[in-house]
Amino acid sequence: MGLLLFLGLLFTTWRNCAKVRKRTRGDPEQSWAFDLASMLQVSFIAFMASGAFLPMPYFDLSYQLMALSAVLASVSLKGVVVERPESHALLGGARVPATGARNRAVVSRLMDKSVLMIAFHFPPAAMSSGHLRTLGFARHLPTSGWKPIVLSARALAYPRSMPVADGLIPKDCQVERAFALDVSRHLAIAGKYPGFLAQPDRWASWWPAAVASGLRLIRRHHVKAIWSTYPIMTAHCVAHTLSRLTRLPWIADFRDPVSTSVEPGNPYSFASQHRWERRVLSKTRHGSC
Repeated sequence: MGLLLFLGLLFTTWRNCAKVRKRTRGDPEQSWAFDLASMLQVSFIAFMASGAFLPMPYFDLSYQLMALSAVLASVSLKGVVVERPESHALLGGARVPATGARNRAVVSRLMDKSVLMIAFHFPPAAMSSGHLRTLGFARHLPTSGWKPIVLSARALAYPRSMPVADGLIPKDCQVERAFALDVSRHLAIAGKYPGFLAQPDRWASWWPAAVASGLRLIRRHHVKAIWSTYPIMTAHCVAHTLSRLTRLPWIADFRDPVSTSVEPGNPYSFASQHRWERRVLSKTRHGSC
């Protein structure tokens, strides 16, 4: 009976993703849903393939993917449209008065908000110096009334890591780490892996788990804005999905140009990252570099 229920869940999840892909194929406004549904299906293929060799009865990520597929089907099939009122301030879409003691009090209250920072490079990652940028924002944002909440990946996904020194991460900065795999290390055979698994990059498996964790953090901390940083394009994919699902304003940070950060040897990744670059620049509320 339990096996039949689990197979039923798998079938329903796959059918939800297939419906989303069929409905959103070729629709630029719903391309985010098409890509997420595709990666959910890829994630379940990897899950079922690994389950054939390893006992995974208590692997809870599969149930998170199932729940995410149900939310995705509900949201995308209803044709959710994101409002982007330019007349509203960034702080949760509220109108911020300009002058007066009462107005300053309102501004102070509105500024005391949480921002979700999506960054793949974060201690203990030792892949580049990119984590210093996110750390710098996390240290200084509280002085402007914003509470930083960092969403990153588990250390398993990093090719190189290092011990985290005391005081490196600010005490008032909460860090959430979502499950992620590096295709080149965890899913490769004899050093080779299918190129379509690295769309938009080798850490695309971080996308579903990060969206699930991000939704939980947004509800728990009443997040008012989303910030994501490159050169791991999956971070922007996660932010784009969360922004569409929650209608929160999104700030995309490109600290490196896409043309110098992609893997030229993988045509799938190269084309996917350039498509996502155009999508991010057209959908984000603000951008920085």
